Amino acid sequence: MTPRISARIAAIAESATLAVDAKAKALKAAGRPVIGFGAGEPDFPTPDYIVDAAAAATKVVANHRYSPTPGLPDLRDAIVAKTKRDSNYEITADQVLVTNGGKQAVYQAFATIVNPGDEVLLPSPYWTTYPEAIKLAGGKAVEVFADETQNYLVTVEQLENARTGNTKALLFCSPSNPTGRVHSVEEIQECINWSRANNSVLISDECYLEFDQTAHSYSVLSQTGGDNTNILAVHSLSKRSSMAGYRAAFMVGDSALIAKIREIRKHGGMMVPLPVQKAMTVALSDDKHVAELRARYNSRKDVLRPALEAAGFTIEFSNSGLYLWCTRNEDAWTSVAWLADRGVLATPGSFYGELGARHIRIAMTATDAQIVDAAARIKG
Repeated sequence: MTPRISARIAAIAESATLAVDAKAKALKAAGRPVIGFGAGEPDFPTPDYIVDAAAAATKVVANHRYSPTPGLPDLRDAIVAKTKRDSNYEITADQVLVTNGGKQAVYQAFATIVNPGDEVLLPSPYWTTYPEAIKLAGGKAVEVFADETQNYLVTVEQLENARTGNTKALLFCSPSNPTGRVHSVEEIQECINWSRANNSVLISDECYLEFDQTAHSYSVLSQTGGDNTNILAVHSLSKRSSMAGYRAAFMVGDSALIAKIREIRKHGGMMVPLPVQKAMTVALSDDKHVAELRARYNSRKDVLRPALEAAGFTIEFSNSGLYLWCTRNEDAWTSVAWLADRGVLATPGSFYGELGARHIRIAMTATDAQIVDAAARIKG
């Protein structure tokens, strides 16, 4: 019998981090006192004034209609202004596209540029969704390895050695998920220069750009010299404004690529609902709530870090973003089991590529009280 599922879809793996999160929720529902640190899903509520903007918009009849696929003019103007604040880079509204979450933006970028068999260079460790999005688009993820001995920095020489005639793009993530490493201006410029020299598209995932602790993050757009040809930057409000359930994100960059991605969205009926866009406009016009969230997440790191170090873990980088990237120089699953015995669920680093096989990732997305409780459990 001919299989009903295409080989392309059958090859897609289950989301590893969501599986860990589901396990934690199931254990809690069964009465087990576990604290889950799997998925990076913010526990903080969306700020009231953003919720109010969405709620008010639902009562306006005009907002019950189809929304413009590129995004409302006011929202795109807010994104233009935010880009100027983040990178001191002037863009225009035709370089902006509003999307239903960051994952969708990443996938649609690949769907637009990748032909069957094309390769995307993927520095490892990496977010679990990247290889699946590349496969779903018909491409092949080519891992380029850089572990702690290289400070998780893929060199231009490594990119060049990995490049073939089928190389179409380089995926770049700073601050990194899972390591929290932040790339310097010089490192970003090297990636831009290499991509330009090889006519490759550079996709920069910048969803954690505003969550620095002891580092300073830069948007790739700040280093383009005003030319963003073949460059796309992806941003999400899931963490920035605790809007994970709204599916609110956007991409900025090459207007020609943006125009083609927009056509995919039109034919797929992929429009961000108008009340969500109204809420996004309000959220992106304010940075104060982001600073407050950043301080809260960083304070959680400060609570868990000494407890983990006292238990023999080394914290590597983790100087931006929402995660602690830890190792006891043992198999990741041994560390996961040790923590699980204490009612703490972490994600094995092997979910983020083979270089994470001796690491774990801990998300700062439990409540403040649970963070304190987890620290006490780890200390014993």
